Amino acid sequence: MTRLALLGSPGDAALSPALHRAAYTAMGLPWTYHAIECRPQDLPRLLGSLDGSWRGFSLTMPLSGPLSRSWTRRRKRSRGSARRTPSS
Repeated sequence: MTRLALLGSPGDAALSPALHRAAYTAMGLPWTYHAIECRPQDLPRLLGSLDGSWRGFSLTMPLSGPLSRSWTRRRKRSRGSARRTPSS
């Protein structure tokens, strides 16, 4: 089963889960969409605990900033290591 979710806090009042579930049903997709309460400081632990059935996430505004900054740092590190060549 494919699982997707809205991550953030507050997430319980969000309309996204109901809208996504209705769209998946209308398209005949066997997907689920959840609202998962998550504060920015809890995000690394949460992401580390998920299995391969999770395919995508939407974020509330409080999470989008920290996650964006983290993603940018990781991309810069990976690009930097790809450019390095072993010294002879």
